[in-house]
Amino acid sequence: MLAVVHRLAISSLVCLILATGCGGPTIAPNVPVDSSPTPPAALQKIYTEHLGQLIGTTQNSLVDLGMTGTDLGSSFERDGKLVFLFGDSRAIVPTYQDDDSAAWTELGSNPLESDSLPTLTWFRDPGMPSRFLSLLIPTINMRGMNVPVEGVARGSTTFVFAAAGFSPALGSVTRSVLAHTEGLALESLVLDHSVASDKFLNVSVIADPDWLWIFGSGRYRQSPVYLARVDPSRLTDRAAWQYFRGYQGDTAQFGESESTARPVVAASCVGELSVRLHPGLGYLMAYNCDQPRGINLRFAHDTWGPWSSAKVIFDPDVDRGYGYFMHKKESAAGYDDGLAEPGREDEWGGEYGPYLIPQWMRSEAAGVFSIMYALSSWNPYQVHLVRSIVAEPGVSASPPPPKGAGLPPATLINGDFAAGDLRGWLTSGDSFAVIPGNDGHWRLTTYVPPKGGGVLGEIWQEFKVDSKTHELRFAVSGGDAAVKLYHGPDVIRASRGRRTNSTETPVRWLLDDLSGETVRLAIVDDLTDSWGFVTVSGFEFVRDP
Repeated sequence: MLAVVHRLAISSLVCLILATGCGGPTIAPNVPVDSSPTPPAALQKIYTEHLGQLIGTTQNSLVDLGMTGTDLGSSFERDGKLVFLFGDSRAIVPTYQDDDSAAWTELGSNPLESDSLPTLTWFRDPGMPSRFLSLLIPTINMRGMNVPVEGVARGSTTFVFAAAGFSPALGSVTRSVLAHTEGLALESLVLDHSVASDKFLNVSVIADPDWLWIFGSGRYRQSPVYLARVDPSRLTDRAAWQYFRGYQGDTAQFGESESTARPVVAASCVGELSVRLHPGLGYLMAYNCDQPRGINLRFAHDTWGPWSSAKVIFDPDVDRGYGYFMHKKESAAGYDDGLAEPGREDEWGGEYGPYLIPQWMRSEAAGVFSIMYALSSWNPYQVHLVRSIVAEPGVSASPPPPKGAGLPPATLINGDFAAGDLRGWLTSGDSFAVIPGNDGHWRLTTYVPPKGGGVLGEIWQEFKVDSKTHELRFAVSGGDAAVKLYHGPDVIRASRGRRTNSTETPVRWLLDDLSGETVRLAIVDDLTDSWGFVTVSGFEFVRDP
């Protein structure tokens, strides 16, 4: 398949240079579309898996950067590095709230080969190295929904595209911004242009030796995808851009003026989008959409298409999104899934910003390919690494067998506290109390007189998740201390009381994404204020028959 893709690309380039009309794009007046080539068939989705949280973990901590979370993560190559551009930060210091940031990793770091997520190095403020570098473009407001969306390295110069001019009334950005700097001096961005646009706000760029191909969408989740091309030496000159106007016969037509641009993909729901060349497959386009809901993927042999129909490669209800790394609104679910940021329990998570990372893709087998992308989850407000396995039409492929097969059922010693004490649990700090409930079942509470809410301590035990254990259930009441689930050093679930002793909140933690893994369950009280405690019912595993 790789040889076929290369032949297609070379053939298209020859047609482009010679302007022979052999299917490649031509510059032409604003002609009507009288026909278009037949698009390739959509790729098959085999399965999708969440590889892990890319940022906000022990490995890629945000604590010493002065932020608690961020989103997006469009990436580009520069000087042997893979550079990520992140969106609005949740800054600890309000002065920097909603500033944008960037990080990099060595190109040789490949999660598919190392079975671990890459370590990121963050660009830091030269004047305050204890915090992240804010990506600032002179005269442009880069806060609150105004974000970097693409980076392009050309020679010694790095270009950064941003979507800016956010309008609350429209619920969308309104301006297409381009800036540049030398190398990776991202603290010294220089504005090239800021153009009002309704078609090239969120952009994604593909480079070949002769052209930069610029894909764009307009108002957020209310736009199709458009395409422009420009000589790389004239990127900053918006008047030099040429816009896709459709086909005449099998030949793509390009002309001047954004107003004449016609959709290259007619979907009317595109949010952030990402277009990249898969090293063994061809051109891929990913974007978030409401109808159909999820991350949509299209495929083409040439930048101008024709593009295949969309295939949903990530559906949060199907592909272990909600309840696994995206929060379900508590009042809708009827329980706490342990994924919400504190105070956001009644706010849905959501998937967006699917930025393709071709450097971490590969051919898995004949006709079977891995697709890697950064994905934002809104609640929690973090960026994740996701992999989808797709196959060419007619190629047979299956998901891998579940992990944890043959393991004994997951168990906790004295997990229901029925012994009336803490036998089976490891402890540190002040002692917690086990108390009888009105329903005849025991509870553990970290509110113990005379210290009351001032008690500080922790109890914990480990267990291994087998292939049939898919859920852990319990209930919480009381205050702000937490029940936590650790995978390695990182907290992957956390549930707290709701500052009431009269009502218990049911909790359900899904576990089947952790099959075969050892995790640690802990009740942690590290708070000393009046609501610095939690009360927990007994723990119960739910297993498949």
